[in-house]
Amino acid sequence: EWGVNGYTTLEVGVGKAFATISAAWNTLKGKVFKSDVLIKVFDGTYQWDSFVLENQPYADRIRIEGNVTTPANCVIAFKPSSTLFSGGWIIRGVRGLNVSGFTLKGASAVDNWPSRLLRLDTSSTVESDAGTMVFDGGARAVELLGRSTYTAANSVFKNQLEIGCIVYTSSIATLTGSVFTGLGKDASSTNPSGSVFASSAAIYATDNSVVYSNGSTASKYSRGVYAQFGAYVSMTDSVITDSNTGIFATLGAHVMANNVAATSVNASFNADSRSLISATGATATGAVVGYLASFMSHITANSSKAVSCATGYKAQVLSEIEAATTSTASATSTVKYAPATTATLGNDNAMIRFS
Repeated sequence: EWGVNGYTTLEVGVGKAFATISAAWNTLKGKVFKSDVLIKVFDGTYQWDSFVLENQPYADRIRIEGNVTTPANCVIAFKPSSTLFSGGWIIRGVRGLNVSGFTLKGASAVDNWPSRLLRLDTSSTVESDAGTMVFDGGARAVELLGRSTYTAANSVFKNQLEIGCIVYTSSIATLTGSVFTGLGKDASSTNPSGSVFASSAAIYATDNSVVYSNGSTASKYSRGVYAQFGAYVSMTDSVITDSNTGIFATLGAHVMANNVAATSVNASFNADSRSLISATGATATGAVVGYLASFMSHITANSSKAVSCATGYKAQVLSEIEAATTSTASATSTVKYAPATTATLGNDNAMIRFS
């Protein structure tokens, strides 16, 4: 048939018309859609090779659905290739697709190394219903590049060896209210090629990309947020725990971290190399340095707190920290401010304005 003339459901699973999502998808290629299509994946654990979805101009009329109530009941576990890597689920040049109700799983072992669980590239646009996606394992959970956009509020990211969500090249991820749990702030991993990775992150944004992850939590990563090369990350009203660095912005990045609480983090808010962090109302607890601005960077931290930190606020090398109304709330830090006098240059022409 040349077209889809009425609402159509394509069933995927054991004993169903299609064994894989790819098989169902491919039957739709070249057809004109007059109605919507549901690719329904029934409960089960599917051991699949990496697969690519592409070449579908009517993707905005397609929904790929597992179990939106209990995503743990519909698992896609990626098998390794002959080189022991897996590319995961790749969506290429597809716009308007909905993918909801899945646990994507990678074994993350030296004999089964999913490079990522979900990859969007070539200006893809995909949305997942809020609270219906779990990303378990893999080196990276979600990877966006080539001006792609992914929206998946209230998602779960856990057990990634490298990065929860990595966003490149002017791509946009919206992951508000999500939970990121790594394998430990000092954890390292070795892939089948022998490469060692020891700088994990919940969110990694680069090359003018954008991430919205307000109201989220991140724990057990080397860095909660790593932003560089003009990237913008908004992670306000969030919690970061048990990490080496809470928020790290470098090389012209900007991170919105207002009202973020960083606990058991060595360096809570770190702006470096012409970068900006907005941390109004934030709290750094038990850090070596609560708020650190270096190399022509700026942190706005008015009404913030540095609780029981070795150094609360430190600016160095032509940098500045705005820290109005912080002195009383930061009294338990060993050194509250460096430079120690408000609006006075020190530490290589840096300044903190505090009260």
